[in-house]
Amino acid sequence: MSQKMTCNEVGRFTLHLEINVPINYDLLKSVHSWIYPDVQPVPEVTGPDYFGRLFRIKGKEFPLIIRQNAPGQRLEISTPVEDVAEKEVRLLLERILGLRKIMDSALSKMKRDPKLRQIAGSVKGIRPYVAESFYEALVKSIIQQQISYRSANVVTKKLILGLSNKSVFQGLDLYDFPSPVKIANCGVDGLGKFGIGYRTKYVHSLSSLVASGDLDLESLQDKSFSENLQVLGSIHGIGEWTIKAALIAGFGDLTVFPYGDLGIQNVMGALYNKGVRMTKAQVIEKSDEWGKEGPSILYLLMSAYVLELI
Repeated sequence: MSQKMTCNEVGRFTLHLEINVPINYDLLKSVHSWIYPDVQPVPEVTGPDYFGRLFRIKGKEFPLIIRQNAPGQRLEISTPVEDVAEKEVRLLLERILGLRKIMDSALSKMKRDPKLRQIAGSVKGIRPYVAESFYEALVKSIIQQQISYRSANVVTKKLILGLSNKSVFQGLDLYDFPSPVKIANCGVDGLGKFGIGYRTKYVHSLSSLVASGDLDLESLQDKSFSENLQVLGSIHGIGEWTIKAALIAGFGDLTVFPYGDLGIQNVMGALYNKGVRMTKAQVIEKSDEWGKEGPSILYLLMSAYVLELI
């Protein structure tokens, strides 16, 4: 990673970093596997060659813009120099962008499957992009319950525009994800105006637990799914599907997958069941055929689906 500093138009210095990436890594495909270019901010914002949002490190919030000229090329990072150290940015991005995740085995198995060979070529640059925090991942997963992924993004956008902090950096409006305290203080009635529906109470209950310190979500990172289920399953509105979705979206955990998701059932049905939606049991059976790479392959297939590559 290299770095340089420049002075921007208001006299503040900006730190510019360059970070090497895995072969074929595609920043925008990876991020757009979770968000839509035309439904933003969520809080992510993207453009032809960039991705940006507000991040927090050690409780301090700062804007960060990531650019990539073409897949496989190094990332160019811009952030105010006084706000964050270079090492902290590197560690943050390695985690958020999944740069240390190895997808080779999953891609190899996809290439050996005639039905997946072409898809494998289109998703080879994808790494699991994750939310800034497990809290953010859980809230987004709750919002996604029983609605389409696009509809969930529309609701999330309303939440961001209503509650998030905004900062202008390099001419772009960048947003954070609302803190647990801010969402808890909003109250159930206040949250209701963002279109979350019956899930409003679930989001408020979770946020109140985290804001009060009664629930430490980040301590769950190294726990198994069963341990997460034991802790989170007692919270009203959070069950197996939500926890598995959040483990992927928050920790990049590809040892699990929400097999009951209608999206993946439709995708698998189109590929392997003559267009008839697969059942949860059928998806599990097919995933098991791929061994430990099953969840990773399903992740890549869902990414292709969101990206409209299949």
